Amino acid sequence: MMLGDYSDWGGWEYRDPWVAGLWHNPKRFGVPAWDGVSGGELYVFGEQGLGDEIFFASCLPEVMGRCRVRLETDARLIPVFERLGVECVAGEFVVRDGKRGRVQREPVGDWWIPFGDLPRILRHRTPFPDAPYLTGDPREKERFSGYRGRVGVSWRGAQGEYGWREFSAGIKDPLCLQYDPDWDCDLERPALDLKNDIEGLIGLLCNLERVVTVSTTVAHLSCALGIPTEVILAANGRNSNRLPWKWGRGGKTPWYRTATVYPSLSNRLSACSTR
Repeated sequence: MMLGDYSDWGGWEYRDPWVAGLWHNPKRFGVPAWDGVSGGELYVFGEQGLGDEIFFASCLPEVMGRCRVRLETDARLIPVFERLGVECVAGEFVVRDGKRGRVQREPVGDWWIPFGDLPRILRHRTPFPDAPYLTGDPREKERFSGYRGRVGVSWRGAQGEYGWREFSAGIKDPLCLQYDPDWDCDLERPALDLKNDIEGLIGLLCNLERVVTVSTTVAHLSCALGIPTEVILAANGRNSNRLPWKWGRGGKTPWYRTATVYPSLSNRLSACSTR
């Protein structure tokens, strides 16, 4: 996948212990797992974090052309996905041993599938459909129209981070999109709950000229909306042992047409200096 070969998704079911458990016993439910056929109602289990669900949602338009979809997702994303025409139900979460996990539900409909298995079924050969697939609420876009033309920056995520000063260097009047900024960060921050008000965040992003970010939820939202996005990979996050297969080795990614990927911040700064 890092090399652009998506022909074999073998082993993908081991991306998460919960998903692996489903595939070890796929007959646990009263209906079968979906294999890509057309017809009936498909129950899609949400999984992983916000950014992952936004990423997997690129497959929803195609799935909706085959089945009636009911999507279990984070409550913060329900209005976003409902604008796609998807029926949504809020996932339930519990905390066990300090870890947040989903409550397992019985799927409703004719088929079931975990959200992350949609690309396993639908994405084998490039080019992938890469058109923007999310839209913003017009009221939220108007609410944040005062930020039109600005550049948003987000320098820290689970996949890695940079210092905010070095990350925003050379960007004129950057706007902080980091929901947990450093205590001494003096970048302007919008009057918005950047963690929980996803509709507001989307409205804000729709007004920006571009976004410069590490691999995080902001990156996937910005790309899914069709906003020019510079994604800068970082190798020092808590999940840094995972290959950044969604972004590849740099340059362009087949998943998002408006994304430009840099392997590191130094690569981006070098590229900017030669423009």
